[in-house]
Amino acid sequence: MPDYKKLYHKLFSDITDTIENLQKAQQDAEEMYLDMCDEEFPNGEDLETFDEDIEE
Repeated sequence: MPDYKKLYHKLFSDITDTIENLQKAQQDAEEMYLDMCDEEFPNGEDLETFDEDIEE
């Protein structure tokens, strides 16, 4: 008979790891975006105008 408890724990562990990896990737991408904004607009000037241009 299969050990369902062991299978469940393996599945749960792998899903948890995947979620953590996705969250880390999202955080890294957000930090990269903020760093790019800091490089392009070091004093925050024109940032609002830049964001409005993107939305149009």
